[in-house]
Amino acid sequence: MIDLEPHSDTLMRVYRDTRWLLPGTDHPFGAWEEQTTIAISSEGRVEIETASDRDAWEARSQAWMRGQGRPELDTVTAQYFSIPEDHLTARRSIRVTPYCAVSGHDRTPMVLAIPTPEFGDWSVFVQLIGFRGHELAPRFTFRHDESAGVHEPLTGDGIDQLLIAGAALDTSEGPAVVELADAGSVRVPSGHLAAADPGWITDDPRTVRVPPGDYPVTLSLMRFPDGGKRVGAARVSVTDAPVRTWEMALGADEDPLVLGPGQFYGVGVDTGYAAFFDASHGPLDDDTFDGPLLDALEADLTTDLTIAHTPGLNLIAFRAGLGDGAYPLWIGRAADDEVSCVVVDFQLVRPHS
Repeated sequence: MIDLEPHSDTLMRVYRDTRWLLPGTDHPFGAWEEQTTIAISSEGRVEIETASDRDAWEARSQAWMRGQGRPELDTVTAQYFSIPEDHLTARRSIRVTPYCAVSGHDRTPMVLAIPTPEFGDWSVFVQLIGFRGHELAPRFTFRHDESAGVHEPLTGDGIDQLLIAGAALDTSEGPAVVELADAGSVRVPSGHLAAADPGWITDDPRTVRVPPGDYPVTLSLMRFPDGGKRVGAARVSVTDAPVRTWEMALGADEDPLVLGPGQFYGVGVDTGYAAFFDASHGPLDDDTFDGPLLDALEADLTTDLTIAHTPGLNLIAFRAGLGDGAYPLWIGRAADDEVSCVVVDFQLVRPHS
């Protein structure tokens, strides 16, 4: 296993290579007989650690994670040296880059790096397999591992219960009852409904195509026994038709087939708030965000904000569940496959997979 991390805007640095000696072909996950880890620092220093007792190695790792240091073990050996520059430059698929070119330091140790690939471009990583000394096959065939179970990303199962007034739900914060609240209507003259953090409205927000018009926004509030409330979800109702299927809202370059079990593409939240708006709505300036928007959201769970420099547009903003994070955006489709509603789920009730 080769681990990489960002090194600059255009390069990723190889910082660790882990290899396992396994007891035959039929073995439990993680049951190795020997583990070798090659760690490469950004200064070109190499540590090769070989472990032969899995239980002792894992106990040492847990101690280190708890801040108790890394005790010496008879079953673990380590070697240290620096990478020879002529060895690195001999590798065709690997580029050697002076560390100072990125960090500005006055020293020039070397690092092992590859060009940062575009999303979905795996060819660069395939080259790393050759770097480890393996001969590449002319074709690659991927097979589903039946023993791993169903490989399915997050689904919209359970979204309906968030939108039923009076429904009793078990949330991550304890038992709660659903209370629906009107948040106003969002104006979507372009026909592209967008959802994003109101503090980070970009040129390419997550959008859903709907007929141009004004649409009511409803908040699903989780009301707790102590009287507290949190926004569990927010819905834009496009029609009154019942939802037949829930579909994850995807960007142009997003492929659900690459997602792992329970994973999703969603709306990123960094300010603790989310919003629905027309995709042509520009970003909020600091004075607007720090003033009218935050003042309103600190006093209430939601606000309908109209900006002077965006005539005909508004922004329905609301508190985002437990705050910062990433949250799935769901398209509810009716029996005729048309959009009935759009829901952002703040995942207080889990899972929906």
